[in-house]
Amino acid sequence: DPKTFKTRSNSRFTVIYPSVSSSSLQERARSAILVNNRINSNCWQQIPFPSRDVTVIQFNLSQEGIPSFRNEQSLTQGTLTLVNIYNDCNHSNTLSQLNSWIRTHRATVLQNEHSHMFWCGDFNRHHPLWDDSRDTHLFTTQALAAARELLTLLARYNMIMALPGAIPTLEHSRTKKWSRPDNVFCTDSAEDLVIRCETGPALRPVCTDHVPIFISILVSLPKATVHERRNFRMANWET
Repeated sequence: DPKTFKTRSNSRFTVIYPSVSSSSLQERARSAILVNNRINSNCWQQIPFPSRDVTVIQFNLSQEGIPSFRNEQSLTQGTLTLVNIYNDCNHSNTLSQLNSWIRTHRATVLQNEHSHMFWCGDFNRHHPLWDDSRDTHLFTTQALAAARELLTLLARYNMIMALPGAIPTLEHSRTKKWSRPDNVFCTDSAEDLVIRCETGPALRPVCTDHVPIFISILVSLPKATVHERRNFRMANWET
């Protein structure tokens, strides 16, 4: 079915698609999240979002205390909400929906100081805050005006940039120039939980222009129970 969005995966991951169905070819999903099956499925859930361009899951963090980088005891109880976003180049409808969604679900995603949130994805916005400041051709009046709505949301919900600025994430296929349409933002309460956030240009898949972003977060999640199974390849069938 051409209206159905599917992505490649394997048995080690559970694929989370947007929670709303498609009604036309123009509404194909442009967002998905893959969750490792080694994580206990009881500690996370999908949260509905009214767009085919956004996928949201929320992790319930354990009560274990882990040391933070400030040598304090950081309790990781609470929640971690992961929002995968694709924001269109030609409009900011997704950002407007994100703002309305957070206002409606604030009690779920931002309950207290132990509630953390991450925005990851392709925002298609250029600004000197994250792009290379020397790429002045990106900072047109129109581009800066389009980025203003994103900056307003970041300030409104106390979001900071997890991926350091001036690190490119896309190589344009024609010009071979680099830019930074992709980003990772997190609430300031999660700053101490971010161990690293960097790109992996050497691991860019074939025939793609975006490079992968790797982020490690210091949280404790329960593992799924592993059930032992018979290994029939080891059987002595003659016996």
